Amino acid sequence: MAKVEKVGTEKLDPKPAGNPEPTQLTAHLKSKVKLVKPIPWDTVINLDKIMYEPNLYLMHKQRIDKIFQKESDEVKNRQLQNILIRDTIFNFAMTIIAQCFEFELDETEVNNLIPVLKTGIPQLEGMSNEMYEAKIQDIATKLIQKQLMFEKIAADENITVSDEETKKVLDDYYAATNMPIGEFLRDPQKFESAKRTLFEEKVTVYIIEKFPRNMDKLYENMQKDIEAQQANEKKSS
Repeated sequence: MAKVEKVGTEKLDPKPAGNPEPTQLTAHLKSKVKLVKPIPWDTVINLDKIMYEPNLYLMHKQRIDKIFQKESDEVKNRQLQNILIRDTIFNFAMTIIAQCFEFELDETEVNNLIPVLKTGIPQLEGMSNEMYEAKIQDIATKLIQKQLMFEKIAADENITVSDEETKKVLDDYYAATNMPIGEFLRDPQKFESAKRTLFEEKVTVYIIEKFPRNMDKLYENMQKDIEAQQANEKKSS
């Protein structure tokens, strides 16, 4: 009978390999943030299920299929599972962290981000225009809040990214995918975008690893799902 493979902390990467695609936000924002109470880093995150949005799932799957194209479906599925678990942990962590900050958002920055988001987030079937607009507005707001919190945490915890680190990630990305990276090395603006992406990944990893977590219930539920699926397949055969 198949068993759920538990993963260790060191295997839970938020993204498989480095991805030099530029972020949608600039390094300098007019929006402001203020830490109003200490972040409770000792809060235990208890997971009982994986939560994700369909668009994010597809994005991760496409990236994994490209980077691990030579690997088996089992390896790809394990990578996808690990990433979705880490995304879930991160979302819980950011909910905790956000409660410690107050934000003063620049309306223009939020509105400028909306058309960019619409190019990558389709309106799902059955979703009204009002619901779609509200969803995009919420995502734009949260992205700006996330960047503000990242910059504050990075400053407090001395998290930085050097040019050498960025070049190594680009080299690793090329080695894993054979995708061209010359434009990132030649164009200073694109190089800074890649550097910004690496900065965000480093802060993400720091946040995820900082919070203790308990995933026993998650693995128990995942095992139950596997056994139920196997039982259904047996009945159908």
